[in-house]
Amino acid sequence: MDNSGSNNFGLLLLGSGLTFLASIVIEVLKNYFSRRNLKKNFTLYVKVELDNVSKSVQTLKTLNEHIAYRDFFTINKAQQSLTYIDSLRKDSIYLKKDLQKDFIDLISDLSNYFIDIRATDSFETEQNKNFSERKKDQNDITASKDNADFEKFINNKKISQNNDLSVLERRIDEFIKKIE
Repeated sequence: MDNSGSNNFGLLLLGSGLTFLASIVIEVLKNYFSRRNLKKNFTLYVKVELDNVSKSVQTLKTLNEHIAYRDFFTINKAQQSLTYIDSLRKDSIYLKKDLQKDFIDLISDLSNYFIDIRATDSFETEQNKNFSERKKDQNDITASKDNADFEKFINNKKISQNNDLSVLERRIDEFIKKIE
């Protein structure tokens, strides 16, 4: 009788141990699949939004090259996508360490680029107002020379920004390929 009681107790312990191990395995698998799905969703959202930004960058580049025009609708659209991508920054933990750094650097550089475009445009608008006021004053002979210097500065700035656009466009495409 003693022997069958200890057998039952042993079987009870074995059953409990197996149940405990099975529950651990189930939780590990559940976490694995959940994390995998979160990573897939994150990369999908990032790809879609970066593709939108890339299209906006291509449009801006084309407009800048051919007609020296800034389309603020396109800039706003790109900035909205960047805002959304930036909200996903905390989810970059689903990427490998080197991709996390590339992602954060790319988003920061894109955000800084669009801030620079707006700042340049605001500065240009303000300076043009100032030059218009100075031209009204007949005694201000330096206004035309200053305006020419300013126009040269702005044109050089826009050329630099357009070159930056090409680099950003390449970086976006490379990053999208890396996360696929």
